[in-house]
Amino acid sequence: MVFLSIIGWSKSGKTTFIERLIPALRKRGMEVVTVKHHPEGGELDIPGKDTWRHRQAGAKGSMLLTPKGFSYVEDAPEETSLNKLRAIFGGADLVLVEGMKEGPFPKLEVYREELGEPPLAERVKGVIAMITEASPSVDLPIFRPDEEEKVADFILGRLVKGKSGKGLELVADGEIVPLNPFLKGLLHRLMEAILLSLKGTEGAQEVILHWRRSLNGR
Repeated sequence: MVFLSIIGWSKSGKTTFIERLIPALRKRGMEVVTVKHHPEGGELDIPGKDTWRHRQAGAKGSMLLTPKGFSYVEDAPEETSLNKLRAIFGGADLVLVEGMKEGPFPKLEVYREELGEPPLAERVKGVIAMITEASPSVDLPIFRPDEEEKVADFILGRLVKGKSGKGLELVADGEIVPLNPFLKGLLHRLMEAILLSLKGTEGAQEVILHWRRSLNGR
């Protein structure tokens, strides 16, 4: 799974470009999910609604489940929430994060010169390309807003290619735990052996295993 932030000044066209980019990525066989970063925070649930009342009573999180889908709200620090995305969106190839310009992910900047602001790429680390009609003085690949197909190929070649295939990640209490190649290979072979011994899992492409310490600490 790869994270990519789409950054830019307010009214630069970030959401519109994401709407154009997702179909181009989907055509290339990529599973895409999105995250909207809201730096000012605010209430995620509707005060007074049942799910809000559940959390006010002390529930760690609350889910609204319908025949058409679900939404889940949990009170947690921003960093923890980002790490948990790897478990929640485990089947995705790419997570597009709208905003979060100070975050740790590689970034595409959507830039409109008429807003009168300088490119964020001049001061923000991690920008790998710009989406703009202008000609900014930056040493980066430049794409027009209507070149989503080229941007999709750029993302595939720069960030995704070579990162698919066998993979294993360990997330403990919401934090990603680095694994050395030996341990990762050992756990991968162990998981394959477990799947071979279970009926109905022979062709599984992805497995999520949850483990929790018992209340008595054993």
